[in-house]
Amino acid sequence: MNVEKRTSELAAVHEKYINVKKPGKSENKAAKNVREEPVFVNDGDILNIAFNAKNGSLFSGLMNGSWKGRYASRSEADLALCNLLAFYTGRDALTMDRLFRRSGLMREKWDEIHGEGTYGQITISRAIVDCGEVYTPPTKKQGKKLPAEEPPDIDTGFDELVKTADNGLPRIIVTDRDMGGLSDEVLESLEKSNHPPVVFVRAGALVRIDKSKDKDEKIRPVIKTLSETALRGRMARTARYFKVLKFVYSAVNPPIDITKDIMALPEESWPFPYLTGLTQIPILRKDGTLFDVPGYDADNCLYHLPESGLKIDPNIKTENAIELLYEIYYDFPFDGEASKTNCLALLFTLILRELIGGPVPMAIIDKPQQGTGASLLANVNSCIASGSNAYMEIFPSGRDKENELRKRITSILIEGRSHIVLDNIENTFQSAVLGALLTCTSWQDRALGENRLVSLPHRTVWIATGNNVMPAGDMPRRCYAIKLDAKQPRPWTRTGFKHPNLLEWVKDNRSKILSAIFKLAQNWIYADRPIPADLPVLGNFEEWTQTIGGILHHAGINGFLENLDEMYEKSENDEGWEAFLEAWHEELGEKSYTLKEVNIFLLEKTNFARALPENIDINNKGFTRQLGHAIKRKEGMVYPNNLYIKRSGSAQRAIKWYVSSVSNMSLLPALT
Repeated sequence: MNVEKRTSELAAVHEKYINVKKPGKSENKAAKNVREEPVFVNDGDILNIAFNAKNGSLFSGLMNGSWKGRYASRSEADLALCNLLAFYTGRDALTMDRLFRRSGLMREKWDEIHGEGTYGQITISRAIVDCGEVYTPPTKKQGKKLPAEEPPDIDTGFDELVKTADNGLPRIIVTDRDMGGLSDEVLESLEKSNHPPVVFVRAGALVRIDKSKDKDEKIRPVIKTLSETALRGRMARTARYFKVLKFVYSAVNPPIDITKDIMALPEESWPFPYLTGLTQIPILRKDGTLFDVPGYDADNCLYHLPESGLKIDPNIKTENAIELLYEIYYDFPFDGEASKTNCLALLFTLILRELIGGPVPMAIIDKPQQGTGASLLANVNSCIASGSNAYMEIFPSGRDKENELRKRITSILIEGRSHIVLDNIENTFQSAVLGALLTCTSWQDRALGENRLVSLPHRTVWIATGNNVMPAGDMPRRCYAIKLDAKQPRPWTRTGFKHPNLLEWVKDNRSKILSAIFKLAQNWIYADRPIPADLPVLGNFEEWTQTIGGILHHAGINGFLENLDEMYEKSENDEGWEAFLEAWHEELGEKSYTLKEVNIFLLEKTNFARALPENIDINNKGFTRQLGHAIKRKEGMVYPNNLYIKRSGSAQRAIKWYVSSVSNMSLLPALT
């Protein structure tokens, strides 16, 4: 509705409120304020006077729609502007309406019917009634310069602003604004432009999805923290910023201090969706539905970036699905059914990670010698999950390896990688940092290059490959084994494969393979998630064992985690402590000794010394202290030979130790 169509209505308002004579003092006062020959006759003159008044910045802000931080609601701002317009226009309802329609506060509500009139008519009426005095311009008698009979409109910049706003971007005035109100307005413009979302919240920072070239020159999607420069660029592309100087509007770049203020806000103040991670495959939700469109899945807080040409077939038959999954691994020399099923468990974990709320254990692809196919097996599973080879990391070594590993983990989780392969691990595999990571769903560490802690969601699947890998410390309880054994020299020279170029075959059949996995998982979900009674126990990973083990068992695939005991026994024996405690028990019985006394026995009894764990050298200068630290870490641990080591008092401030069997545990003091 335009001004011309509402002339009669506004004239009625003018007649009702302007032409009513006020009695008494008001009438006399109004009479005294009568001036001769007003100096402005058009909108430009009115704006010129209003902009240059003492409260010109307030008028300027309201005319440009800037009300946050000044008024509790937009309606209050509407009335405030109308009050000013009533003063400067002499309560002229038509002029008030015309000028308001040029303001940044103008919206559809202005012409909505509210009772006997529109919202705009009612607001103008209220302003006119509340206006006790009006602006009285100077006259010739006061020595002021008069304008021409028909002065041109003053260029305030509004016309240009309206033209700029044609592209749908909001206009933001930065002059004379408090930081809080201006930041809120900028955030509002960023939020409105974030559909579909491109800016997210993650681990206390603003992030975006970017692309990164890996070591193998493959372009992969990654999560990148939004820098101050990047945020400012985003602000410039989602709104137009202006400064006001003597009622003239000039375009400016987004203020740097507002950029800094927004980045310093607490996480809950950012109106952007939370991002857990990225996925390049459809997302199977816990209710069995499949999110297969590109973009953000609000249910799982994941962003789906599918590879081109991927298409899921919901009608694949169960028997065909199982046959296809077995065909993937036809040419790999698994050492038994358990290893093959555990490999399927790894693949299911990569594809169905969002069905598992808790942590998942690490898969160790082990082999007796190089060239057996561990790296290829890792790449095959990665290719199915992401469309490309696995992201490989070399397990750090040296004195500072734990600190280096911690930094790498933080960097990997910041980028939101779905899976990582620690390649070519040799012999003993132990890490307190990795052991702690595998049992958590949120990783806290110091941000790289910054003096602040970040808390990152941990949804990454970890894989290790190596030759004769021997998990030690806490690692055996956080891993499951996939063992390959070609049982021949130079296994890399084998021929006669069903799929000579396996990776190409996998890429060509990727849609079918994913369809097969989703089919088996949905079968299990729609059958009310049955859990097999004889499911192996893996502490801290109960949800993983129940989900993956349940799907495999429901599909008739057996052998899941059936080689756990073998891995435990190997790790315990190879660490050397079982044999050492057995030698101790044979040589010293169950009598208590200080380590200084034990050292004497070791020097005297050659067989006893030979049983020391490999990582403890009796010839080291600090041997006794090293042995003491190691024994403290093993205290109370019961080994497969039913032996354990325990302290028993002290002598001359030195701890005394003894080795006993489980059958004598009843002799230990009861725990209280």
